[in-house]
Amino acid sequence: MIILSKTFQLFFISSDGYFRGRYLPTPDLGLPNSSEVVNGILIAIPLILIGFLILKSSNEKLGCLGSIMLIGGIICLLPLLAWIASIASSLLSIGIILVVVLAVICLIYNLINKKKE
Repeated sequence: MIILSKTFQLFFISSDGYFRGRYLPTPDLGLPNSSEVVNGILIAIPLILIGFLILKSSNEKLGCLGSIMLIGGIICLLPLLAWIASIASSLLSIGIILVVVLAVICLIYNLINKKKE
């Protein structure tokens, strides 16, 4: 019996990778943590506001600093952009699936109604 169980474990190694107990791990989507997104927003908002105000001022010497601050603020928003892009792609794929399902339902409905006539 022990030989049979060891052989089973040898061919199905992935069964050892599952957690035992009540804890189920969340899947890793490759997206930034919420703390990274919040920190990015907290840094980006002042940078963008100050950079915009510097750019709107009439002083040409500070214009370069304002644009650098704007670019830095936009770069700090990249973790948020990753989440927005992931949500948008999920919604787009759900929409495409719904359109395909509705097209199949309409096709079946039309085929059934043509046979009755």
